[in-house]
Amino acid sequence: MPLPALPPGQGATISQLGGADTPVGFTIPATTASGSYFLVFKIDATETHVEASEGNNVWSYAITVN
Repeated sequence: MPLPALPPGQGATISQLGGADTPVGFTIPATTASGSYFLVFKIDATETHVEASEGNNVWSYAITVN
């Protein structure tokens, strides 16, 4: 399932993506300038779920666009 088109800094909810176990994909727009970028994923961005640790909700991955 592709991620919905989102402006930079915006997110999607689990329900918008089809559920926690739904694989998702995304496309980097062809107009993206070449360079180094980070993909940043944040779970529970609104911190609505009580957790023992809120420090493990962000994951990032460095990518290069050519």
